[in-house]
Order: sequence, then C-alpha cells, then structure tokens
Amino acid sequence: MKNIIAALLLFGLSACCGCPPTSSNSSTMAAHKTTTSCQTASVSGMTCEACAATVSENLKKIPGVEDVAVNVSTGTVKIYTDGQKLDTASIKHIIERSGYTFKSLENSCSQ
Repeated sequence: MKNIIAALLLFGLSACCGCPPTSSNSSTMAAHKTTTSCQTASVSGMTCEACAATVSENLKKIPGVEDVAVNVSTGTVKIYTDGQKLDTASIKHIIERSGYTFKSLENSCSQ
C-alpha cells in the first residue's frame, strides 16, 4: 500500500515538473491584456442578475467579444474584445433584442 501511495505521489510530482514557470504565464497574460480593447455601454431597464446574464450571454455571441461585465446598479456594460472596436449599431441591436434600452457607447472603460 505504501508503494502505491509513493508511486502516485511521484507521478503527481513528475507531471507537475512539465509545467512552464509561473513567470512565463504572467508575461503571456500581460501580453494578452495589452491587446484587449474595452467599450462601455450605458443601458437602462436592467433590474436583476437575470437581466445581467441575458445581456452578457447575448453580447458574448458577437465574434471577437472575450468577456462582458454588467453592473445592474449603474446600468453599465463593459465589453472586452480581442483588440477590435465593435460598432455601435451591433451593440445597440443586441441589447435591444435582449429587452433593454441602449443609451450610449464609450470607446473605453473607466476604472
């Protein structure tokens, strides 16, 4: 039994040794973030997390959209893309098809 446990531990350690160092992962993430573009849409009519989920899921269907962050209380939707700026008409169409009112779009995301 001890031999089996020792073998499993060794296998687990050897599998981990093939992982790239943490620093290379960090530089990859940093490089990815520099190519990411963000736009902020102002939306009215969202009242709950289900509203946020609907808007988020629908916007993520647009090619190039990597992530969406919805803040129901402020009525803002941050849309993160792979570096491209999305046109206002596409974003407005998706938001209004989701059942909410599109108000405006900024080509940046305030922190």
